[in-house]
Amino acid sequence: MLHFNVLTHQANWHVDCSAYDEAGWLTMQFASHTSDYVSLEYALGNLMNPGSEPTAYGDVQTRLDQAALNYKTIDPNSFQIEANVGPATPTGQVQEFIIHIP
Repeated sequence: MLHFNVLTHQANWHVDCSAYDEAGWLTMQFASHTSDYVSLEYALGNLMNPGSEPTAYGDVQTRLDQAALNYKTIDPNSFQIEANVGPATPTGQVQEFIIHIP
């Protein structure tokens, strides 16, 4: 597993990190939306793999829309990402995890 300290947007990365920022915002919603875990999980899945989860279920599309509007309100320095470092294969990959560090 590879451990990234932050979601920091460094100029030399040339990568759009907004999906990770939106994922960070979504993970912050679990504490205040305890009855909506399924919608939040589906929204996270759909964010990282569009079309993989039903957006018509519950509040999934609403959560995706909110994440797109509000992700700039989080501090990207307060997140860590645990990611697979093995070769990319169609199956057997390790899931990425985003962790909020208060």
